[in-house]
Amino acid sequence: MMQTIFEREYRREKQLEVNRRLELQKKPPKEKPRDEAKVQQELKKTLDEVEEKFFQAVTDGDEETRAMLQQRAQNVNDGNDAEPENCLKAMSGKTYQWKGQYSKGETSN
Repeated sequence: MMQTIFEREYRREKQLEVNRRLELQKKPPKEKPRDEAKVQQELKKTLDEVEEKFFQAVTDGDEETRAMLQQRAQNVNDGNDAEPENCLKAMSGKTYQWKGQYSKGETSN
């Protein structure tokens, strides 16, 4: 009985070895030549869609804010830093302080 178990395992190992060799001998699939212009066009289209969705979500329909953000993004993309006055203008308005939970003995300032 042990002899049959060993024979079965030997045949199984042999078959695995043959399958492994056949797998290594297979030729890799040929890559289709890519049209770089088409790839760039699809990439540009996808980026434009993402940018449009981003500005819709961030500005909530406010065209002035949208124009300001687009200009700042263009400045950064062109390598120009955004002007500090524009950054401060975007942050103007009322601010709110966090009033979280404090451990025993601590108080807010």
